[in-house]
Amino acid sequence: MINNYKDSNFIYFSCDVETYYDDNKQKIRKKLNMPKNWSVLEKSKYNKSKNGLAIITGRKSNLFVIDYDDKELFKQDTKLFPELKNYFVKSKNGFHCYFKWSDTAKHLTSTTQPVDFQGDGKCVLAPPTIYHYKDKTYKYTLKADNDLQPVSTTLFAYLSNKYITVEKTVKKIVEKTVERPVERPVEKSVEKQNEFIQLGNIINISYL
Repeated sequence: MINNYKDSNFIYFSCDVETYYDDNKQKIRKKLNMPKNWSVLEKSKYNKSKNGLAIITGRKSNLFVIDYDDKELFKQDTKLFPELKNYFVKSKNGFHCYFKWSDTAKHLTSTTQPVDFQGDGKCVLAPPTIYHYKDKTYKYTLKADNDLQPVSTTLFAYLSNKYITVEKTVKKIVEKTVERPVERPVEKSVEKQNEFIQLGNIINISYL
């Protein structure tokens, strides 16, 4: 498994995964003991004595992950978009769907839904992570590992409309589009404007 991550040029690190019972949420929760400054790692750090392994997502690993914490939603979405099963990992509560990082994927932001998006500055637990709570054992299991593909425009539109608000998506794109004459040349501003228009067309909204 570690060799596969090396071949994929993922940047990963080992960590300790502990568990506890959350009385308020009435569920088993994980507590991760992460290495200091893990988000700025440029090289992988693997320690087989640790029970957890995390992969840094985003540009560093050229990786984008759609994180399902609801197995029924995953089942529904994979019927419409089988590519979600192109490269995916089973977790305790759901599934992680791996995609190649792209300029389109970066506009899918975190949500309060049971479906989240892991991009720049984030990480995901991955095989061979294994942890325990009392007499129960939980582990991350690789289900399929085909060549990574970017998120398609149709999948992007579907995820945007279903799991994040249109207003939030547009606001983020607009913020990146605002011209800052001192900080970047006009050519870059025009390029961002074109990107804004393209993404607006993808998610089928009117932003004017």
